[in-house]
Amino acid sequence: MRTRTVVLAITLVFSQRAAAQQFEVGVQAAGGTYQEQGPSLAFTGWGPSITADGGWRRFGLWLNVLRISYTPSNADASAEPFDLTQFDGRARYAIDSMWSLEAGYQQQTIAPSSAAQGMSMIPIGGRVTFALAPGARISARADYLAAAKFSGGGSAPFSIEIGLNGYYAPNAGKLRFTVDYAFDRIDRQTSSGGTTLDVPIQSSVVRLGVALAF
Repeated sequence: MRTRTVVLAITLVFSQRAAAQQFEVGVQAAGGTYQEQGPSLAFTGWGPSITADGGWRRFGLWLNVLRISYTPSNADASAEPFDLTQFDGRARYAIDSMWSLEAGYQQQTIAPSSAAQGMSMIPIGGRVTFALAPGARISARADYLAAAKFSGGGSAPFSIEIGLNGYYAPNAGKLRFTVDYAFDRIDRQTSSGGTTLDVPIQSSVVRLGVALAF
């Protein structure tokens, strides 16, 4: 009887740990817009994206790498096409089943470097998550983009990112159809001859794809 009780307790502990662990790896097609200063420096593009997401108890880690090839939206503009490679990593801590805090690091590399601003920043914020139905979930997030640095110099007194993501798993299975949207507004400023110049950057990225949970 005692042996059976011990076995049952061990099984229960391991099942709870397994339930607390969630991992997901996915691939997406990413589409984006990028605008710097005004419509003469506006771009659109597409590219691939890879995402990994993991959680253990109250802690989680989300990683994403994408590469988008941008071309000018206005054919008459003097802007040149460029490739953007972005790394984005966020660590999160769940306050409860809905609310969580997150912080991370985001870096954007531009090639050629003269075509747009390369950037790095530290997102700090939170998110709220809702379970819509068995196998379906949606999350909304808002992050302040702190310590922004730019390849062309300058600073950003205020920058923000808002996002929305979700997935649907048919029959609550391991295969998930995913969607993620992020909008960034970066109020970059530079100075010239003692005069402060506003050169804001605005971008958005939507990712559609599939993921495998295990």
